[in-house]
Amino acid sequence: MGAYPARRLGSGHLALGGRMTDPAPEDRLAAIEARLAAAPARPIGDRLLRLLPWLTLGHLLIGFPTLAISLVVAWGTFVQAEATQKIQQASAWPFLSYTTGNYNERRERELYFELGNNGVGPALLRTIEVSYGGRPVAAPAELLQRCCGVVPGGAVRDRADPQRRAAAG
Repeated sequence: MGAYPARRLGSGHLALGGRMTDPAPEDRLAAIEARLAAAPARPIGDRLLRLLPWLTLGHLLIGFPTLAISLVVAWGTFVQAEATQKIQQASAWPFLSYTTGNYNERRERELYFELGNNGVGPALLRTIEVSYGGRPVAAPAELLQRCCGVVPGGAVRDRADPQRRAAAG
């Protein structure tokens, strides 16, 4: 059989023909000291790797309060949106106005009663009851007879303004 060349294995062990030999402890100590003396200075990346846990802790100390503040702001936004919606719904109410008069726009004598919606929302009227002297009145002619002594069948007109009706509806 032929001889195998000697080769170096890692930390000072020498293998001859596939067999391992242990160097003396003094030789091992000298090899370790030689490696430490010849070791290059640590690169800056290694120094930063040592600081990585502290940097991570700094990120957590900033990140968790930021997350908590963001959640509080999001909650406040939803509460504000709900309050705004309620205010908008409350502001969309009809506002019925009632006016009467004795003269029209042309300064002619005319007795009129006007009911109008001056609000934002729609005014849905099911029934309107007019009373005079605490008793209900069935028709405009009956109201004029009770209040003013106008004879039925006289110059009484009942009209509705179609433009007002379209704008209110």
